Amino acid sequence: MSNKAKHREEDRIILCLENIAKSFGVTRALDGVDFDVRAGEIHAILGQNGAGKSTLVKILDSSIAEFEGKVSFRGEEVPHRAMKEFFRGKLGVVHQEFPLIPHLSVAENIYLGEFPRTRARGIDWGKVYSSSDELLNTLDISIDSKTVVKDLSAGERQLVSIARALAKNPEILVFDEATSTLTENEVNIVFSLLEKLRVNGTGIVFISHKIEEIMSLADRVTILRDGKSVATRSTKEISRTEMIQFMAGRDVSEQFPARTTYEGEEVLRVENLSGTAFKDCSFAVRRGEVLGLAGLVGSGRPELLKTIFGAMKATGGDVYLNGNKVIIKRPLDAIEKNVYFIPSDRRKECVFHELSIRDNLTIALIRNYCKWGLINHKKEEQITNEYIEKLQIKTTGASQQIKQLSGGNQQKVIISRWLSGNGEVFLFDEPTRGLDVGVKYDVYRLINKIKEAGGAVVMLSSELPELMALSDRILVMYEGEIVAQMVNEGLTQENVLEAMMNQTRHSQN
Repeated sequence: MSNKAKHREEDRIILCLENIAKSFGVTRALDGVDFDVRAGEIHAILGQNGAGKSTLVKILDSSIAEFEGKVSFRGEEVPHRAMKEFFRGKLGVVHQEFPLIPHLSVAENIYLGEFPRTRARGIDWGKVYSSSDELLNTLDISIDSKTVVKDLSAGERQLVSIARALAKNPEILVFDEATSTLTENEVNIVFSLLEKLRVNGTGIVFISHKIEEIMSLADRVTILRDGKSVATRSTKEISRTEMIQFMAGRDVSEQFPARTTYEGEEVLRVENLSGTAFKDCSFAVRRGEVLGLAGLVGSGRPELLKTIFGAMKATGGDVYLNGNKVIIKRPLDAIEKNVYFIPSDRRKECVFHELSIRDNLTIALIRNYCKWGLINHKKEEQITNEYIEKLQIKTTGASQQIKQLSGGNQQKVIISRWLSGNGEVFLFDEPTRGLDVGVKYDVYRLINKIKEAGGAVVMLSSELPELMALSDRILVMYEGEIVAQMVNEGLTQENVLEAMMNQTRHSQN
């Protein structure tokens, strides 16, 4: 690049972070991060869970005011404690977990705390709703501004969060892992919107664990590893493999571990099971087997798993464990029969945010740590430390609050919760959703270890390559029915996709 071109690029810089560092006790979350974003640019941040992405976002949105390093906006240094006020209206953040108030309307959430006022200083409700409708229409978001947020889908709530962040026309938009709950159509809406913002000169910080999204959308990518910025490259000048190598700090030649067959006797059988969103489902799974569930959104897969676990009510059919018919009316019944479930929305359905890693790991199977009504805390500590070491959970210790961990490390704690028991059947709903490449590989190895130990796994995943790499057999669901059963030998993605689209119905024994 010529000096003249280099100066032109530097003149476009809106936000610049230099040598940013932050520690939590002895844990160094950020350690000398350099990053900038230019006008009309999408600059992605990529890194494994625990690399420092979340801490960096908290610094940008002023959740963290105490840190080291320099922050500049259009060449002007911004004092750390003045950032919140300085960036009001200049910087918008769309979080992975949308902070909306469920019992308020869409419009009220968009303008919460910044309501337009009448001359008499009352809230101008007419303008609140008309402005919200205008904003949503501009963003091609087909949601009525008077709709109560609790009545929206997860994807629609995320779109409202985006509208809220854009209500003040910020010069910088920080997009933090905000596509993980969206449907393909909603993702396309968001990407189209980001392209429009880029053309209009907005600087966009795009944080995602999905390398394909970054490659197709971003102009540049900065890669974090262990709290450091290890590379900044144009996406035209870096390959997917190179990104993974920078993230891992080593050569990563395999995305999935080798799949080995350990099939034993049948452990779980479902006959004509019906429930919310599915009907007449029958299948069996053996010890040492991974049975994959493929299907489109709305095909009934999550509801099927939740019904087997007792979290949703069955309307017909039977469940057998080790050849014996069982009645599972609630999750506790399933847990007592060594049937375990890990849902996709772990932070809402699994994690006790204010409790320690130790408490989160042992809480579901607390009876295993009790004698004569008293909890054996020494045993709890021993098991927790064992799994911290086994799963390489990045933490300061068993007593650390789980909310202080990255999403990937929280996931490892939740999986440890069930691995520490005597599980026979493991039901996984999107086991790697929201996880980076490195942590995904760790989860894949854990699933293989369950197989080796004689456990049976039923797993649904929206990532077809993942499903095919791990599953011994694949069931395909369409509109609540099992329309295909396929042995995963010589199977292609095209075969599975055809069945997912209900282009063919067939069964293999």
